[in-house]
Amino acid sequence: MTEEAQQRLEAIQEATELGAGFRVAMRDLEIRGAGNLLGAEQSGHIAAVGFDLYSRLLEQAVKQLKADVDKEAERREEQPAAPHQEPTARSAIINEKVLVSPLVTLDLPLTAYLAPEYIPDDQVRLGMYQRMVEAQAPEEVRELRQELNDRFGKPPGEALQLLTWLQIKALALQAGVTSVVTMSDEFVIRLPIIDASMRDRLRRRFGRDANVKIGPQFIRLDRRSLGNTWSEKLMHVLEVLAE
Repeated sequence: MTEEAQQRLEAIQEATELGAGFRVAMRDLEIRGAGNLLGAEQSGHIAAVGFDLYSRLLEQAVKQLKADVDKEAERREEQPAAPHQEPTARSAIINEKVLVSPLVTLDLPLTAYLAPEYIPDDQVRLGMYQRMVEAQAPEEVRELRQELNDRFGKPPGEALQLLTWLQIKALALQAGVTSVVTMSDEFVIRLPIIDASMRDRLRRRFGRDANVKIGPQFIRLDRRSLGNTWSEKLMHVLEVLAE
């Protein structure tokens, strides 16, 4: 028996309790090494661009390679057989949209999560979280809300607050907002700039609303006066900004 095999058997023997599969997988990773993708040869690139952007670039490269394989297969089906030729190297095409993926910072007073009592299966719950992260548009959030209701029943309070958080994020992305921050007595919506037409539109909608204050690069909502209705007012303002 090799030393590596002995180490694997010891790892399995040590991890016998419920939920120990993750520990076994991590131990196996330590034994065999992380490989090139997450190993030392690539770590510098990940550190330079950040893990999130690195993951998006990697996903784009994989999709591009798959598309190339499909096109090559179609070409071979359409053309008669020819002497074998080595494929020519082709430079990767970087989609600039990946590099400028929109981001928004949210700091909201919400207790938002999917409780195990609501979705008992860990894998299903994790899959739902992943889909929520990918939701970028208000209609996508509405579809997720409907799916939760259809599959698991009426969402509890924490799940409803998570959906509210997602809806605010989607509207903020649509409106070009950079951040929505909660202060002690107000909510602050920040944008790169509020141009004249946008300022006029906001003043027509909220000019007589004492709870809304419009500045050159921010909009402030009175948190104390709005009370529990703050999320509705916040989404209303974001909807006007996105028009």
